[in-house]
Amino acid sequence: MNIHGRILLSHAYLVVLLVVGAGGAALGFHQLGRTLGRVLSENFASIAACTDMLQALERQDREVVAVLLGDGERRAPLEEAERSFAAALQRATENVTLIGEEALVRAVAEQDEAFRAACDGLLANPPARALQAHDEAALPRFEAARQAVQALFQANQEAMLDADRRAQRQARVLAVLFAVLVTVALLSLGPLARGMRRSLLDRLAELHDVAEAGAAGDRLRRASVAHEDELGLVARQLNAALDSSQRLENEMRGRLSQQRQALLGLLALLPEQVALVAPDGRLVASTLTEAEERLVERCTQRLDRGAGAARAAPGPAELPSRDQVLTQDGRNLRFQLLIAPSGRVAGWLATLEGASGGDPNR
Repeated sequence: MNIHGRILLSHAYLVVLLVVGAGGAALGFHQLGRTLGRVLSENFASIAACTDMLQALERQDREVVAVLLGDGERRAPLEEAERSFAAALQRATENVTLIGEEALVRAVAEQDEAFRAACDGLLANPPARALQAHDEAALPRFEAARQAVQALFQANQEAMLDADRRAQRQARVLAVLFAVLVTVALLSLGPLARGMRRSLLDRLAELHDVAEAGAAGDRLRRASVAHEDELGLVARQLNAALDSSQRLENEMRGRLSQQRQALLGLLALLPEQVALVAPDGRLVASTLTEAEERLVERCTQRLDRGAGAARAAPGPAELPSRDQVLTQDGRNLRFQLLIAPSGRVAGWLATLEGASGGDPNR
C-alpha cells in the first residue's frame, strides 16, 4: 500500500475515534503527503534531467575530440549526444517549478548553444593542432555549460532538502497533536503514531541524510527501497542519481589508471631505469627501486624550475635548465627537461647513475 493509502486509512480510524479533533489531523497528513510527493517528484524529475544533460555534454565533448582527431565515424554518436542533451533540456524546461529556475534553464540553453557553436566552428575548419584548438575554443564553453547544469542540479537538490525540512516540521506538529489526542482520548492512538513515524518520518529522515551525504561527496551511501510507494520511488531515483555519479567517477579513475599503466609501459621500453617528475616536483611514474625513488624525491626540491615554467608558452629565457645534474647521498642524478609541443614545461626525466631498476608495474 502506498503512502497516500496508508494516510487515508489512518484518517478514517481517527475520524471514527475522535470525530472533530482527528479530522483536522487527517487533513494535515493528507496535505503533507500530497505536497511532499509532488515537490519531490518534480525536483527529482529535474535532477534526472540534469544528470542526463551532464552525461550528454561529456559524450559531446568526447565525440568532438574524436572527430577532430580524424575519426569521421564518430559524427553519428555526436549527433545522438546532441539529441540526448536537447531532450533532457526540454524535460527540464517543461518541469520549471522553482523561483528562478527558469533563468537557470535559460542559462543552460545559452551555454550549450555557445558550446555547440564552438564545436561546429572547429569541425567546419579542422585546425592543424586539433587538441590545442579544442582546449582553447571548445573546452571553456564546455566547462561553462557543465557549471550551468550543475547550478540547476544544486537548485533542485536544495529545494528537495528544503521541502524535506518543511515536511519534517509539519510532521512533528502533527505528531504532537496526536500525542495530545492519545493522552486525552484513547491510548490506542499511541501505536498508530509510532507506526506513522516508522513508515514516514524515519524514511524522510533517511532520504534527507542520504541527500545531504551525496551533496557532501559521499557516493557510497544509498537509501532503502524496500517499499513500493512514493518515497520508495523517490529513494530509487536518488539512488540512480548517486549510481550515475559513482559510475562517472569510477570511469575517470579507470582512465587515469590506464594512462598511468601506459606511461609505465613506455618508461619500461627505455634502455635505462628512469623516473618521470611533474613540473611541481611530484614523482609521477618510475622504473626505479623505492630507495632510488626517495633519492629522486629529495632532489626535486632543489630543481631549478625557471621563472616562467608554469606559463602556457614561456620564453626561452624563462625556462629552467634543460639538463640538470644534482648530487644526493653521494650519487648523481640527471634531470632532463621535457617540453610539450605547446612550449610548456611538461616535467623532467630523471636518470640515476648506476640505477638497478625496479618493478615497472608499481
